[in-house]
Amino acid sequence: MNNSGSESVRLFSPDQTLVDNVTYNDPKEGQSYSFVDGSWSWGPPSPDVTNTVKDTAPTVVLNEIFPYPSKGGEEF
Repeated sequence: MNNSGSESVRLFSPDQTLVDNVTYNDPKEGQSYSFVDGSWSWGPPSPDVTNTVKDTAPTVVLNEIFPYPSKGGEEF
């Protein structure tokens, strides 16, 4: 695979059925293009292990909810 320009990849099942194909341009050094859950994404190389996609969404924790401010008080 090249690290510059355009590259095409075809993914086949064990019985030689074409599962998917994709073309990408100018990949970043040290990155792998992985097929996970029906879509392609960039991530760290994962030789000899199952590809996974890391959830990058931040965790939000609510510790108090005040739906109605006290009488005469401000909501925020």
